[in-house]
Amino acid sequence: MEFSDFFDMLWTYSGDPDESKDNKGRPKFFCYLIDLIIRTPQTDVEDKKAQDGDLNPFSGRVADTINKYCIGSRPIPKKDAKELLSRISNGKKFIDEINFSAPGARESIQNKLRDEQFEVTTSSLGEVCFKIMKAFLNKFKNGETSVKPQDVKTNQNSTDSLRLLYDVDLECPLCGESLIKSGISNTIAGYDIVHIFPDNLNEREKAKFAKIKKGT
Repeated sequence: MEFSDFFDMLWTYSGDPDESKDNKGRPKFFCYLIDLIIRTPQTDVEDKKAQDGDLNPFSGRVADTINKYCIGSRPIPKKDAKELLSRISNGKKFIDEINFSAPGARESIQNKLRDEQFEVTTSSLGEVCFKIMKAFLNKFKNGETSVKPQDVKTNQNSTDSLRLLYDVDLECPLCGESLIKSGISNTIAGYDIVHIFPDNLNEREKAKFAKIKKGT
């Protein structure tokens, strides 16, 4: 996948509908995505950059240049990629942006990623998108431009998925359909793994779910 494809997917399904037909909105959305992956300032240098509005290296760049990054006619410079990677966050804001998009947008993004053979489910969508974004920065840092599914896979996620798949003999326990599909060079997930007891609850929600769990 090229960055232009990834950005266009997010812009199409998560961008401001009022600006979706206007290329002037693309640089603004691009900078917004970058803001989401930058951590809170942790050093005096970062504090100074934040005060000057320079924490995001693209904030003062001309729109025409950013549009070229968006459409793939110019790669993100190595220097900018390295700078962002040195200040990248844990991805929570970026992940939440994806996970709290409209249901139709999430479904469309998930389907697009699956078409590109990325292993993604409804529950992992935001995390996978953040890993892809981070993978692109690592590629740009090294003078490369493409991100492949294997660039964002984690062994633990694969192990967990395989264990659950083999528990049901690779078939849906309800309809009997195969849970994996054959892609060009690897298998594609045709299923979603859903946590019955969510792992992202606040303390009040945990208490409510604990009562439900005890009663089952």
